This record gives sequence, structure tokens and C-alpha cells, in this order.
Amino acid sequence: MGKEMPNAARLKRALWQGASRQAADLMRAEPELATRDLAVAAMVYDLPAATRILSQDPSALTRNENGRSPFVCFAFSRFAAPGEKQDERLAMAHLLTQAGADVNDSYMHEDPHFGTAPLSALYGAIGHAGHLDLAEFLLEKGADPNDGESLYHASELGTPDGVLMLLRYGAKPQGTNALGRALDFDCLESVKALLAAGADPSEGVSHIHHAIIRGCSAPVMQALIDGGADYTEINQGVSAYGSAIAHGLLGVAETLAEAGADTTLSPLEEAFRTIARAAFEGSKAPPQQLENVDLPEAYQGLLAQMVAWPKAWPYITALVEQGINPHDPEGQNMPPFHLAGWEGLPDRLAYFLDLKPDLAHINAYGGNLFSTVLHGAEHCPARATRDHVGAMRLALQAGAEVPRPALEVAANEPVQRLLKDWVAAHPNSLVEDGIW
Repeated sequence: MGKEMPNAARLKRALWQGASRQAADLMRAEPELATRDLAVAAMVYDLPAATRILSQDPSALTRNENGRSPFVCFAFSRFAAPGEKQDERLAMAHLLTQAGADVNDSYMHEDPHFGTAPLSALYGAIGHAGHLDLAEFLLEKGADPNDGESLYHASELGTPDGVLMLLRYGAKPQGTNALGRALDFDCLESVKALLAAGADPSEGVSHIHHAIIRGCSAPVMQALIDGGADYTEINQGVSAYGSAIAHGLLGVAETLAEAGADTTLSPLEEAFRTIARAAFEGSKAPPQQLENVDLPEAYQGLLAQMVAWPKAWPYITALVEQGINPHDPEGQNMPPFHLAGWEGLPDRLAYFLDLKPDLAHINAYGGNLFSTVLHGAEHCPARATRDHVGAMRLALQAGAEVPRPALEVAANEPVQRLLKDWVAAHPNSLVEDGIW
């Protein structure tokens, strides 16, 4: 696309990230930004501008910037929320594909933790932007549903619609871990559909144990059992039934018992059951002598695993009262207070902050509390219904520094406004470098 003004680059990033207010401000200040670059015109669904650019310069369609074609930029655009501007979006899709855009176009994404992999336009539509209408348009035009990412990420939409659509167009769940991702969201309809489409409940990890550590419901557990999952498998030395008890999933444990699972419990698991029963009944269990208990590997990070579960809070606080370490991290070295921040749960974050965690803790992703909340505000699947502003305010009040770049890159606009207001009121909190 040639050399461009810095504001054009800022606008593309804002549209990619869904920073709609920042995008609107940039276009208001420079209206021509959306009229001279095909990628930007496509990302904001400016059909007249895109039509004019293509008529004057057809090669603009294949002129990549940073490895991203205008069509990829369009497919990943978060200019509109899911369900909004559907007519404009589909009109732009028609224009670009009629001009020769490849519906299987992709770009190479570099991730510091997972390496480099291609991300398709279909993934952009369904997994990044959440535009099911555009995803179906692409599938109708021949987009490959087996792109290695779309089926997995379709499970994150909050409904089974994306999964069901991709399966209708021939997506194959084998080797995608889409079943595991559907379990992460306790989505019964997706789980059943993936199993019916051939997902192997024994592929990779034990999906029975995975369902437990993700807090899945008894109906989802029953679907796994009906689909052939091995509920007798021992994972890290514990049974599925024992793990369900340890995680306070008493209904799931009952489902496993009815299926024939071994119901033998260790003394620690017996203590967990006593605590869980009392917590969910609104009473207090007798002391279980869990102070400084040496938890088996399977139960390390137990509180962190449960911190976002809606119904687990009475059990979590009861375990802390009984002596379980409230700062024990889970597998990615994420302690409960980091996960409460990432999830945008300020009440739970405040609880763990009151218990004096190590605020300098760095998780396996290289993040501290500040960067973890910032990342969650953009990427937490439940972010639309969570309060990342409240979580970030608590992080700042606890002494978090604000790296200068974060003021610019924060994609969640309410969080960005909070950071700018905080720095204006607390200038000493601003640092040139830092983790963001």
C-alpha cells in the first residue's frame, strides 16, 4: 500500500482491535483516511470509496501491508459489533470477492508462545470479529472450514451457532481440540454436536478431567460419558470422581457415580467434600486441618481454576478459611488474583488483594497484574459482561505502574480512558518501560 501517514496505521489497528471510539475520532479528524486506502475503506464498509479505489487501481486488492491484504483486513475488522451493519458488511464482501479477492486468504500470525501460523479470513470473521454473517458468506463462496483455527475459536462466541455452522459446511473436529474448547465454555449443544460429528473424547487430553477443571455441568459430563469418554481414567494420580469432589462439583460427581465411576476418596478429598457440602448449604464445616497441606499435583492451583466459576465462590472462600493457600498458581503460573483480574471480576480480585499476594508476580505469559487485566479487557471471552475497568482500577490502587505504550495500545476504550485519567491524576505512576 506504499508509505502512509501514521494516523492511517493507527486507524487500521483501532479497527482491528475494535477500538471504535478511537477509530471514530481519527476519521472525524481526518475524513480522508477512509477514502484513500482500500484496506481502511473495506474495514469501515465504505462501499463508494472502495469502489472508486478499485476502479482507479485494481492492483490495490493484492497490495499487502505487513503481510495482510485488504481482504484480510476487512475480514478481521471490528468496526461493527457482531450483528450490526450486516448489510454494509456483506455488500463489501460482494465487492471484494467480485474484484477477485480470495476467500481463503490469510496472513502469518506470530505468537511468542505458540509460534507462527496462518490465520484465515474465515477465522478473522468468526473467531476474531464474531461476524457469523460474513463467515457464512465466505463458506458459501468456498472458504475452507478446516483451516486449523475457526472451529476451535467458534466455541468462544457464547452460543453454539458458529460451531453448528462450520459443521454444516464440513468442518471436521478431529485434531482441532474444538471439543476441549467447547468444554471450556460448558456449551452442551456444541459438545453434543462435536461428538456427533466424530470428535474423539479421548484425543489428546482426558476430556473427562478437562471438563471437571473447567467447571462443566452435569449434563455436559453426561454427554461426554454417552459419547464414549473414559470416566475411569486416572489423571495425575486422582480419579474423575475425586477431582469433581475437590472442585466442588457435587452434581458432576453424582453423574460419574451413577455411570459406575470409582467413588473411593482420599482423606483430603473427604475433607473437600465436607467443606463443599457445608459451603453450598450456607453453613460452616468443622475444621479440616488443611493449613500447609501438601496438595497433590492435580489439586495445585485449585482456587485459580475455580476463580471465575459463578457458583464456586462460597466454596472458594471456605477453602481459604480452612487453610488452602489463596495465592497458589495454576499451570500457567497464574495465581487467583491474576485470573480474577483477567476475567474482569473486581469483587473477587479485591478479595485476593486483601490477602496480600505478591504484586510483583510474573505469570508464564510474562505478565504482571496490570498487563493481565489489560489483556483480559481485550481477549477475555466474557469481557462484554465483565468489569475490566473496575479490575484495572484496583490494580492501579494497589500500585501498578502504567507503561507509556499502554496508553496508546489499550484496545478497551473505557480502560484506556481510565489509564489516561489515572496518569493525569497520578503522574508518578507513568513509566517509559514496563510490562504491558
